[in-house]
Order: sequence, then C-alpha cells, then structure tokens
Amino acid sequence: MSDSPGRFRGQDKRATGAHQTAEGDEREKHPLPDSIVYQVPFEVGKNLRDPQVNTLDPHKGSTLVQQEVASLVYMDVGRWSGNAPTEKDTPANWGKRRDFGIVHGRLAVLCTYTTNATAGDKDDPVIKVVSGSIRTSDEFEEVLPLLKILSSDPKLGRVQVTKAVLGRKLNNEIPKEDRIYVILGDLHAPVMTDGRRTYSDEPQQKSLADTGMAVQSIPGAYASGALASGVLKRGPLHEWRGRYDPGDLASEVLPTVARGVGESAKAIVQANPIAIYAGEAQAVAEAPTTAAAIVTVGGAVSAILMEIAAKTSLREWPDSEGGHAESVRDWFDRYHGTREKKGADIFEDAGADLLLWLTLLKDYQANEGGKLPVRLMQLGDLFDFWIGLKCPFDLIHGSRSFPNKSKAMAFVKYWMDETLRAPAIRCLWDFDKHTPVVTRPDLKTVFLYGNHDTYMGSLLPEIVKERFEDDPGLIAQHGHQEDTFNKEQNAAGGYLLTQAAFSDDHIRGIEDPVSSLGPTLFGGSWTRLDLAELALRTCIFDRVKRNKAPAMTFVMGHTHEPVLQVIHVVALPEDKARATSRSTGTATSPGASGPPAASKPKMMAPSAADSQSKESSTKIR
Repeated sequence: MSDSPGRFRGQDKRATGAHQTAEGDEREKHPLPDSIVYQVPFEVGKNLRDPQVNTLDPHKGSTLVQQEVASLVYMDVGRWSGNAPTEKDTPANWGKRRDFGIVHGRLAVLCTYTTNATAGDKDDPVIKVVSGSIRTSDEFEEVLPLLKILSSDPKLGRVQVTKAVLGRKLNNEIPKEDRIYVILGDLHAPVMTDGRRTYSDEPQQKSLADTGMAVQSIPGAYASGALASGVLKRGPLHEWRGRYDPGDLASEVLPTVARGVGESAKAIVQANPIAIYAGEAQAVAEAPTTAAAIVTVGGAVSAILMEIAAKTSLREWPDSEGGHAESVRDWFDRYHGTREKKGADIFEDAGADLLLWLTLLKDYQANEGGKLPVRLMQLGDLFDFWIGLKCPFDLIHGSRSFPNKSKAMAFVKYWMDETLRAPAIRCLWDFDKHTPVVTRPDLKTVFLYGNHDTYMGSLLPEIVKERFEDDPGLIAQHGHQEDTFNKEQNAAGGYLLTQAAFSDDHIRGIEDPVSSLGPTLFGGSWTRLDLAELALRTCIFDRVKRNKAPAMTFVMGHTHEPVLQVIHVVALPEDKARATSRSTGTATSPGASGPPAASKPKMMAPSAADSQSKESSTKIR
C-alpha cells in the first residue's frame, strides 16, 4: 500500500493470523491478539489528535510515551456456506460456516451458530467469551433480545458469540445507536439449482444420491423442482447460455500441472517459511531445484490460463455455443459435486439455514423492531457470476469494462434471475418487501458487490453499491479492493484462477503453498495487515484529508475468515519521529499539512507458527 502513512508495531505481527478462535469450535489456527497497534509519524498523529508527547511514562521514568490518536474497530464477517459436519472441509463437502456480524453503536459482535451442547438455556445465545464489562454495557444488553430470537430454532442451533468489542470514542463518529446492523458476508449462491433444467431429455432418471445433492429440511429452501422432490427427473436441456466447458483441459492437463506447482511451492515454503512470508527473494535460492521446477511449471500455468481466457470469452448473447448432453452433465457435476467429491459450489445446502435465519430476523422486526429495528446488510458475493460461467468483461481492462455492455448485462440479468429461483436467496433479496418496519428509507437492506458479482454495480447501480458510508460512524465494503488478483482493474487473474479451480479440483489443493509464495514471486505483503491498512486508510486517513471525522467501525467480507479487532493508532514521540525522518528521508516539518510522504513500511516477519496462521488475499475467493 504505497500511500500508507505508518506501520504496524513489530510485536503485533500475529495480526496476520487468519481468523478468530472461540473455545470449543473446530478452528485450529492461532487466535489473534486482543488489539493491534499502528504507528504513525508525529505530524500525522497531530492531524488526528494532540499526541501530548510531553506525557511521561510513570513506569519508565522520563521516557516519552506513544499517545493513542485514533482507534478503529475492524471486522471481517466471514461466510455463510458449506454443509460439512464441522467447519473443516471434507472430501464431499465444504466446511459448514454460518457467520454473521452485528454492529450497534460502539458495539461490534462476531457471531456463528453452534449445535454443540453448552451450558445455559437451550434457546439462549452462547456468550461465555464476552467479557463482563461488555456484557453489562447498554449496547450489549440492547442486542440480547435479537440474539435470543436468533437462537430460538433448534434446527438452526444457538448463536455463538466468538468475540465482542466496544470501540473507543476518540474524535471519531460512532455508528448509529437507533438501530442494529446485522451483516452477512459471502454466500456465493449457486446459479443452478434445478436438476430438471440442467440435464438433457434422456430416457433414464438420475437420483439425488448420484449427484451428492441432499433434500432440504425445508422443501424448496435452497433448490426447486426435482431437487426438492428427491429425484432428478427427465427434463428439457437447459440452454447452454454462457457456461464454460473445460473439456480435455481439465481431464488431461490441469491435474498434472497442479500437482507440479503444489509440490514445488510446498518445498520452497518449507525451506524457509519465515523468509518466504516476509517476501525475501533469497529464500528461493535456498531451494534451487524446486525453484527451477516451479518456474518451469509456471510457464505451463500461464499457457493454461491463456487457453482458459480464449475459451471463456462471451462473444455474443444469447450464446449460440451449445453443450451436448455429456458436457451438461460434466458441468453440473463439477459445479455441485458428486456423492464422493465436493464441487465448486461452496454454498451447498446452506439455503435451508439461511431461510430459517431470515424468518427469525423477520420475527424480531415484527416484535421488537418498533423499539430497536434491524438494518440488514450483505457485503457482496451474494451472487457468483464467475464459477463455471463465461466472461463478459475485458480481461485486459478489468471487470467494469465490457466489449458489449448491453449483451453483458443481459448475461448477468439472466443468471441473476436463475440464482433467485432459490427461495432462500429470493427471501434475502426481497427482505424489505415482507418486513413493514423497513419501509423507512434509512432501514432499507444494504447490498454491496464483490469481485464475483462486480457486474451488479453496472446492472443495478441504484440498488447494489461498492461501499456503504451512509452512517458517519460505519463504513462497509466487500474487501476485494485491496486484493491483487481480484480488484476490478486486475480481475482477470482472479477470474481465470476461479475457472481453473472449477475445471480441476487439484487447483484448490495448492492454494496455501502458492499463496505463501506471493510476496516472493510478485512483491508486496499479501496478509491480513494489508486489509487492516485498507480499513485504516478508508475510515481514518482519507476522511481526515477531506476534513471529516474518522469513522469508528469498518466491516468487510471477501476472505471467508471472520475477524474482529481493535486497531490502536499511536503517534511516535516528536523526537523519535524526527530521528526516524532523518534516517529515512521522510519529511515531517512542523508546517506540513496532511500525512507526510512515507516509504512503504516493511512488514515484520512472523514466526514459523504464525506463518501457518496467516490469511492471504490471494486465495481463490
């Protein structure tokens, strides 16, 4: 991030960890610290708040202290998807996650669902990780009725609070206190859920057991027609309509290349994980054989991506390139999976739970919304117009550049309508229509777009936005804006990698070792810290430049990994800041206005254990 005005303090390097850990859950990665510290030069801090650099540290005699000049609540709400027995992926299913976030005034709460036996009444939320001071706060007591209602259906389970924090009022705007924001992250709702419209008109029938698709506990909650009845019956061939057919590429080429890349990348990372993660090029020299191998295989990867690019370009609409029966069957199995192997669709059977959850949310609005209403937010990647579908945008100029915009929008509208056939997704999309209290314009459901449904910003710009900032104290966006492979101007990389993963499931198996090599191969530091700096810039530094008070809370999705952190911004003491500026050449003159020029801060290398707990935004999201 070239315009970052500061750097994270060294001992906070574990903030690169992937996601929050709660007692008793299935997550094994290292927990994050309670807070992280971001240091800025004296002059930057002075623009935020008087750093009071003459304050003495009572524990260290006359040592000048670093005064906190700003504070930010940073939340990643995770995902709602998957159908495995636990959060862990299995060969047949994606890990089950039912994450959501809550923001109410200073309070931010990260939630998921649990069906595990825990202490307390069966309909009460699980809040044992919430500290006493937060539990007795007015804000938490005000959201408890909502948490209780959302915990009242045994089919869904009980809300488990994995973390709760109270933001600090420090010359910033607080999110509105007359409502509760309930926030959903990524869903990646499937574009195809009706088997009758997917398979060709052949004499035999195909049972659900052959497809790995389960009948919903609520009929029609996720799928419709044949899937809801339990049998994939004969039906007319669905128009091919812009679907991507991997053909021989997937079966003959990709598995070999994927194994080669994965083995080479794993060997390099194991040679020196700390240096690799810090982006130090000499780490590659320590594994010359594997380095040479990955370069060789990397050439094959580039060739494959170029072939995918040629095959996936949407040249016309309606798309005249039809698929024969075997292609249609192959596409469906790659998309939804089979009984033995999961497909590219990570949402799976999450629709039944989503419909239950939305019903409970409506119950709250009807019974409690008059006193403290909910405003529902969905942060993007609600729709997924990438997985298995052709590309209507210009791969060179980015995902908002269309060779033929009218045809591209017809393509998007078609697949949006297909996605909305699922009652759970339709219920979310139409949530306002059936909830009288949200007739207030300031309570309308917020829909943002992500990288997988970025076209919605062009198709329905009055409904689907890039960013929510209607509340002076809260900013929300999907989060792909800081992702090297998925931001709109560089979306070709993310799109093509998504299609490679759709074509062959080996690709997803090499995500971690390849993403670990990102800093070494391409430069930069692709960690949770980059996303935290995005939040700091958006909520604090950019607003100060515009003479606006900072916002207290930033919320995002995209990574699929829930996180809730307090970030403390501290100003270096003036003497230390001047010494730093003399050694680095950074200008910090007393008369400077706005953040001074600063070089790209070097992220601290984590320990070997921490390198295993990072979350890299290079993953295929």
